Amino acid sequence: MKRSSYRVLILVTLLAFAFALVRPGFVLRTLSFFTPTETPAAEEAIQEAAERAAANATVDVAGIDFDVQPLPSDEETTDIDPPPSEPRAEDTETATDVTPAYGENQLIIPRMGVNAVVFEGETQEALRKGLWHIPGSALPGSNGNIVISAHRWLYRPPNPKTFYLIDKLEVGDPIYYDYKGVRYNYVVTKTFIVNPEDVHILSQDENKLTLFTCTPLFSTSQRYVVSAELVSVDNS
Repeated sequence: MKRSSYRVLILVTLLAFAFALVRPGFVLRTLSFFTPTETPAAEEAIQEAAERAAANATVDVAGIDFDVQPLPSDEETTDIDPPPSEPRAEDTETATDVTPAYGENQLIIPRMGVNAVVFEGETQEALRKGLWHIPGSALPGSNGNIVISAHRWLYRPPNPKTFYLIDKLEVGDPIYYDYKGVRYNYVVTKTFIVNPEDVHILSQDENKLTLFTCTPLFSTSQRYVVSAELVSVDNS
């Protein structure tokens, strides 16, 4: 290429840069015209997970009524059927003292002071009893996401049947889920906050345990969510 051609090329390049500095909006719009617009993969994945979760859910999770007056004691719920199996007395004294006595359907979270039966049910009446296994979510020993909810302050704290201290959980904390004589050992992997309508937390794409309740404390505006992964299984 001749020297004059190089000079022309350099001149054109300099003019292009100068025009870009003067009219950056025009340049960006021109480039965007040739660049295909796509929804980011992460946003697509979240949207798909939300759609699948909504399809799997058999209850209106966004409509769960966490806004209730706290009860002074368990005596207020004498009209509710008793759980199928009660925790042992020594287990309820301190949740940090995890014993090898396995329950039929019971969740133990030492840092939160939770040690209570997990209730099954298609309505929020089960939530008033204590810990509620969300219908449509997986059960221990099966593939999918086990989702459990509880009130934050239904009973005056401390109480082993509420998620009052859920915001105290840390990554790596243990969670024990006893189900039909088998203990499933989990560790917390993530904690986060979502809006009530973010039903993607029900997605069954992963094998994990999910806990959620209302947040901030004494408010129902959002949901505090805890994810945990299964690390081992112990038979009784």
